[in-house]
Amino acid sequence: MAQDPFGFDFSLSGSTSPAATDPARYIAPPFDARMLSDTEASLLVSRQPAPARLSITAARLLGACDRFRTIDEQVRRAISHLRVSSTQTGEITRTLRQLAERGLLLSQSDLLERLQDWNLSSHRPRSIETLFVRTRNRPLTLARLLESLATLNKPDDLRRCIALDDSDGDGGDPKTIEVIRDFRERLPLQLHHIARGQRRVILEHIAADSGADVTDLHWFIEGDADDEQPTYGASLNLALLLGAGETFAIMDDDASLAAFRLHETDTRHRFAATSSTRLEFPEPESELSAAFEPLTTSPVAEHARYLGCNGAEFAIQGKDHLDALFERVDPRLFFELATPTRIRITTNGTLGDPGTSGIQWLFTESSEHLAALCTDEQRYRHLVGQRRTARSPDSIQATTSFSLMTTTLTGIDNRDLLLPTQARGGNEDLLFGALVDWLHPGSLQAALPLMLFHERPEPRRWRGEDIDRPRSTNRGRFLTDQLHRLGAGLPAGGVESRIDLLRGWLNGLADSPADELRWRLQQDMLELRGETIERMRNRLAELKPPSWLEADFRRSLAAHARDHEEDRVRIDTMTQAVPRFARRYAAGLDSWCQAWCLASSQPVERLIRLQPHGAHS
Repeated sequence: MAQDPFGFDFSLSGSTSPAATDPARYIAPPFDARMLSDTEASLLVSRQPAPARLSITAARLLGACDRFRTIDEQVRRAISHLRVSSTQTGEITRTLRQLAERGLLLSQSDLLERLQDWNLSSHRPRSIETLFVRTRNRPLTLARLLESLATLNKPDDLRRCIALDDSDGDGGDPKTIEVIRDFRERLPLQLHHIARGQRRVILEHIAADSGADVTDLHWFIEGDADDEQPTYGASLNLALLLGAGETFAIMDDDASLAAFRLHETDTRHRFAATSSTRLEFPEPESELSAAFEPLTTSPVAEHARYLGCNGAEFAIQGKDHLDALFERVDPRLFFELATPTRIRITTNGTLGDPGTSGIQWLFTESSEHLAALCTDEQRYRHLVGQRRTARSPDSIQATTSFSLMTTTLTGIDNRDLLLPTQARGGNEDLLFGALVDWLHPGSLQAALPLMLFHERPEPRRWRGEDIDRPRSTNRGRFLTDQLHRLGAGLPAGGVESRIDLLRGWLNGLADSPADELRWRLQQDMLELRGETIERMRNRLAELKPPSWLEADFRRSLAAHARDHEEDRVRIDTMTQAVPRFARRYAAGLDSWCQAWCLASSQPVERLIRLQPHGAHS
């Protein structure tokens, strides 16, 4: 292994007289360092026009300042991380102060000021006027959702609720239609119903007026006719067209607008590299709402408060707690924030069914969250078997790493062009987030510390055999991972250039030799399983659970390490399916963009009341 060119000893004066305590916190901005000689380095610092020259000693100290800390804390970090004698405290302190004077160590106030400089154009939030509800043959849960909408203290600026009915048949589910008819007189807003037949008419009209190919639009909404996977993404893609040019919210019919908070919820603002959550387990057979604090404001209003904000506007809302606001900022996140930003997605937590297909994620949760499962085996079985959790972001977070599940309320800033996800198949929400981030670098997701009620009409339970089912990849997850790799290190560019790059990449993926694509799919599966195993092993070592819980940990670990025949079948199927999807998506991109632009120029009501082309109502 090559020797670290910065891995040599300090040669400081040994002074032990530190300066007066400074309460300000500092971080080093992202930089790239190269040696000029045995004693001097050149640093190319992010967002600075010219390199800076520093001693090797100062460069190494700067590299250790990877979080916001006071000067005294940075000194202790340097002594520990760089293995320097504590007798050199005074000299290290003076060097760090000199770096701060040169602008090579930035304070929290400096970053707040720079966020405002990087986000000169304001994207002030706009009200959420449309709520889309994805529904499919579940009239009872749809009625529960609409009841929660009717009982909101204030409907905020909502003007309409649109039920996107994905039930079989052109007219939709008759019982769903009856529920909507009953609620039309009760809701203080417009309530609309769009079934498959009407969405086909809408697409035909948009295609005719925009010049888009109607078969392309139909594919983005319906997917391949011979694809047997569920149409999870169909209604999300239709909402992107109908809500073009505005901010809107979307949720599933088995969720509700009844909102709650965990006790002692942290409502401070934080920038975060990834979203961080709190997890609790409701008591078995208890009323879900009994142990949690009801939210007194509308969840729609909470989403509207942040949707469309840029990074500076988010920071201003949290400036009274700067330590919390920047606590999780590291050099990589600093670099990602050093550009025009906007919150394009808002999400929240879930109370009830967690919405996940498997249980494996539970064994990767923090030891603090899993402590409740360690007291008694029977209680553990009851808590886990009920498949109910209270899961919420641990603060108001703005993150550059999209991780969303559009089951409960999700806010989407659709004022600029957004691209559709896959119409069929799982992880459609992850792929949508990756496409937002791809098309608009600098996009943020705001995760809000509130939970929306979520319970399916037939409550699901986890069984023992679920532990033996490992996590697996699928087309949505694979494409999401590949997009992240593709985007790493690319310059931002413009929307058109990024669409061209996406189209070229998809066509290249479609033309890949089968053995190369199979290798990539296997690599993706191996990475997913390997990361899961590593997190489980770490959690097992930290938690030191009782024997009965340890046995379940080890069962899940064994399942993730085992070869499964199902994996080979899945990989072979995806090797055939991914090229077809990639080529078809690339071919339809121009049509999607034409249709979105046309839809963005028309009011929602005009789009949803269309008759066949030439016979407008």
